[in-house]
Amino acid sequence: MLGEEGTERLKGLAFSMIAHVLYDLPPLAIIRGVSEELVVLLAIASTGAMLLIPLMAKESVRHILVTINRQEEEEEEVISLP
Repeated sequence: MLGEEGTERLKGLAFSMIAHVLYDLPPLAIIRGVSEELVVLLAIASTGAMLLIPLMAKESVRHILVTINRQEEEEEEVISLP
């Protein structure tokens, strides 16, 4: 999902969300004996998390690159001091 662009990323994300909601949550809910409302709440929460993960990963990479660039600039300044 993270390596794709545009609609391919969206298709992968949609497939993952649907698979999770349809195949993972109901059996877990039955085993635990939880209500339908809780299953719906879990589905909404997990879908929200899956939508946010690619955005958080992208932002994390951006922060890492900024930090690396700053460190390289600081090292260059130290090396160039007379």
